[in-house]
Amino acid sequence: MSDILFQSFICKNLTLKNRLVFAAADGGSTGDSKGNLLDREIERYAAVARGGVGLIETGCFGVHPHGVSSLAKAHLFYDSIVPSLRQLTDRVHAEGAKIAAQIYHYGAPAGALLKEQGIQAISASKIDSAYPYRKPSFVNNYREATEQDLQKVIAAFGEAARRVQQSGFDAVVVHGSHDTILSQFLSPVTNQRKDQWGGDLANRVRLHIEILKSIRRQVGPDFCVIIKLGVMEPFVDGLSFEEGKEAAILLHRAGYDMIEISQGQNGFNWEETCVRQKINSPELEGYFRRYCREIHAEGIPTIMTGGLRSYEVVDEIMQQHETDLIGLCRPLIRDPSLISDWQKGNHRKSNCTSCNQCLMAIIDNKPLKCYLNLSSG
Repeated sequence: MSDILFQSFICKNLTLKNRLVFAAADGGSTGDSKGNLLDREIERYAAVARGGVGLIETGCFGVHPHGVSSLAKAHLFYDSIVPSLRQLTDRVHAEGAKIAAQIYHYGAPAGALLKEQGIQAISASKIDSAYPYRKPSFVNNYREATEQDLQKVIAAFGEAARRVQQSGFDAVVVHGSHDTILSQFLSPVTNQRKDQWGGDLANRVRLHIEILKSIRRQVGPDFCVIIKLGVMEPFVDGLSFEEGKEAAILLHRAGYDMIEISQGQNGFNWEETCVRQKINSPELEGYFRRYCREIHAEGIPTIMTGGLRSYEVVDEIMQQHETDLIGLCRPLIRDPSLISDWQKGNHRKSNCTSCNQCLMAIIDNKPLKCYLNLSSG
């Protein structure tokens, strides 16, 4: 066995003590009425940091009031949020880990929340028949984004990144996967525009690139900017991996420092999402492994996620140089001390059952924790 997992890694200003990442998971209720992060969330991240990971990615922080899924989440709309986030970064740093803030705009699905306010959400195109929009939970309350809308989104990402940097975070992660607005623009299913924001692949990643430019104007050239990118969609006529791979190449060329490999818009069931169930054997782990391996082979720094559970699988991936960093999420929700045990030589497999009760709790705005393991929070 190798010790690559516990070697340091450098990305611009970001130096990690090892190659293991607590990959982002969105909590249900994470903020108070003003959007400040709750104390229990700070303690949850501190526990993960204490467990030995090199980098923590936070759950989603919204960049604009019209682009979020819930008012119960912490956000980055205003400068007044910075002090509460500084408490988080100070705690995580004191436990020996680095931390990156994930920022996002929800796009069309934000219409469920906005409907109560008499406001329509925005998306790439207005296509009610699109597969991702036929889900029972989807509320048809959105319209095609105008040029003015998009300029506001671009500016909001830049301002949010500035607040991330001012709060003491070590990096920022642009959420460009799952059901976010960036997936809606990248996917040929939900982007059928005829202007500069749609059509060929170069146009469909234009918003991603303009957001990066906006962020760089705010944080400078040396701050690590990661994008979590959906490189395929698991349904008919969705984004192909061939296009997703080319999108990753274009975005790295444009200046994104690292790419976390995930999938685009979700389908109707768990097997059409990034959080598949019943990961109960090594053969089922790493369901994004092939995609990440191929993109990493292009010379692009990557983070691999996707149902990874076992030290033996993760070690093999690193020995074969298939990625730079390994992201674990649900296993560390279940057991934040897993990484510490691995480093001590106890290479036990995570006892996460992939039941997804931790994620289902989000629907009821409950805390993100393992509901089969009371010690996790």
